Amino acid sequence: MKTIILTLLAAPALLMAQARPTITFSVSATGADKTELRRVLEAVQELEGGKNDKTAADFEVIQRIDLRNFLVYKKVWKERRAPVIGDSLSRIGGGGGVAGGGTYRVAEVDRSKVFWLITSRDHDNVADGEFLVGIIAIETGKTRETEEATGYPSTVRELKEKTDEAIALTPSQEEFVAALKSGKTWTLNNFTKTQCSRCNGKGNLGVLHENLRCPSCQGVGSLFSDCLVKW
Repeated sequence: MKTIILTLLAAPALLMAQARPTITFSVSATGADKTELRRVLEAVQELEGGKNDKTAADFEVIQRIDLRNFLVYKKVWKERRAPVIGDSLSRIGGGGGVAGGGTYRVAEVDRSKVFWLITSRDHDNVADGEFLVGIIAIETGKTRETEEATGYPSTVRELKEKTDEAIALTPSQEEFVAALKSGKTWTLNNFTKTQCSRCNGKGNLGVLHENLRCPSCQGVGSLFSDCLVKW
């Protein structure tokens, strides 16, 4: 009985999970070995690349500004629920409800958002109301001003077509360093992985603690740390 009481009293403390720590990587303090710096840069490039949709999309032209600049709507994929087969069929032969429903995807033009699209080549044969098809466009982080007379928002986000030449990972090493020097930082989640010292990588606390799941690593056997990247 004493053993049971001690175990119950100890359990809350054992189950208390530790907060994920954050380490700091200072690029300016990097030594001759650039291995870790390259790993950090690749992680930042993957993080930044994930912010943009690399899937080709179609854009409906609202207004052609010139051969490479367009005010557009974007065609997006939306999920719709399939209609349930009607009650009139379910009543045939006294049967119960007929199975139906489920979801399906449909491409629709999203007219709630207006963009300024810059294409990589001239489009002299695309008129207002027609489509620019198969464009891979990324947000540049910039905005454009439109004339109030258009009836559309006066400030719209800028998109730029991503060409084969521009598919190189961004930011480049030079852009990465320049951004850090200007004060920008990045946080890389779960960047480092080490064996959990509390359970020695087993994921549980052993027979003395009734094989309870290790609260430090949540049963994974490893600990992860975030990484704050700065200059």
